[in-house]
Amino acid sequence: KQKNEKACTTQLFIEGDAFQVKIKHGLRVMVHRLQVSEGVILNGKRHILKQRYIISGLNRRLVFEQMSEYLDSHYDCKNTQIITGSDNGSGYEPSAFQVFSPTKEQHVHVLDAYHLNRKLKERFSLMPTPLKKRLRQAVFAADKPQVKMILDTAESIATNGDYRDDVADNIKRLRDYLNRNWDSIKPFAVVQWRHSGLGSCESNHRAYTYRLKKQGRSWSITGLKAMLMIIDAEQNGELERSLRQTTMFNAPQRLTDNGQIVIAPNFKLRSLFAVGKHNDHVGAKSGVINAQGVTGTSFGRFARALNDLN
Repeated sequence: KQKNEKACTTQLFIEGDAFQVKIKHGLRVMVHRLQVSEGVILNGKRHILKQRYIISGLNRRLVFEQMSEYLDSHYDCKNTQIITGSDNGSGYEPSAFQVFSPTKEQHVHVLDAYHLNRKLKERFSLMPTPLKKRLRQAVFAADKPQVKMILDTAESIATNGDYRDDVADNIKRLRDYLNRNWDSIKPFAVVQWRHSGLGSCESNHRAYTYRLKKQGRSWSITGLKAMLMIIDAEQNGELERSLRQTTMFNAPQRLTDNGQIVIAPNFKLRSLFAVGKHNDHVGAKSGVINAQGVTGTSFGRFARALNDLN
């Protein structure tokens, strides 16, 4: 498409979720994330999201506004079906995603399959295996009469058998959960939603949580916001382009006509992280540490890090 021309696509898939991060003084904040894609493409056996774009932040309302601005500037959604997905938690109910769709008729909201499966396993764990399989099949086929019959049978078993008191309570809570989210469960009866990339938002948290939570890290609000911007840029394939616009790195540079310093076009991002050979000098000698143990241990990783310097 030409520059500044908005893309037209039949479907857009938008997912949202949040996770907690520790900040200074033992407090915690929620990191909110939205991702949009045009579906999936096959690369061998791998499914890759097409034109994925991610926005994250500490303010849920602002993240939703930024996603709306992104969609408005990149897509013509007048004839686009918007398929959204979430766990239907607070702030991520189906109604919250309606802002992305021109009309209600163009909006389909799907309950996150991971959370649905987890709820089925937790609340129905002590029931006979054949009944578990029948319930899962009925739920994903959106067969509500069958679901009701299976839950009635489970309640009868729980109240008349040698089960703990909380088993019947779990079945009741599962029934309430399914009834409350049934409109978001019904789309599972349409097979295409199961192979659309919906559900990947949960697994994509890892790019954030590994960096933000590993080894019990805690952050200042300013540092957390900055790191989210860096991870977003890396996930969206914009990090190198953003770094090219900075002047803080020791890289080949040139002056523009207006005197601005910019990084040369042939600059390679990996050169920033290259570790050259360390020359010996008075007071320090090159050497190695023999870990004499599993390299995955803390000492093994420490030894490998020191040895890599040489």
